[in-house]
Amino acid sequence: MCLTFLLICLWLKSPNISVLPYTLMILGVGFLLHILRVLGAGDTKLLCVISLGVSPQYLSLLLYGTVFIGGAFAVAYLLYGYTTDIQKIRARGVPYAVPIAMVGGPLILLTYIS
Repeated sequence: MCLTFLLICLWLKSPNISVLPYTLMILGVGFLLHILRVLGAGDTKLLCVISLGVSPQYLSLLLYGTVFIGGAFAVAYLLYGYTTDIQKIRARGVPYAVPIAMVGGPLILLTYIS
């Protein structure tokens, strides 16, 4: 909610309307992935909010960077699970908000710096 409020304040200064179709597409695909139990609803919402603050030229970098960092994070999480209790790790799933924030934060900053 704080990120949404911050991005709305930034939008008042310089609206980024051209990113809305991409954000709606991310929301639709994220909803489908949530139904298929691939991505959590909170992760989809976070990705949508971050995409509102990123310039359209950086959206592909946001998505590919999130997939790349998220894959590395999932492998590390899986290795952690094998050293501790893999059943607990599989039951909880991978917290994907961390890779989304790690990639999205710098891209929002890059968008508003340039």
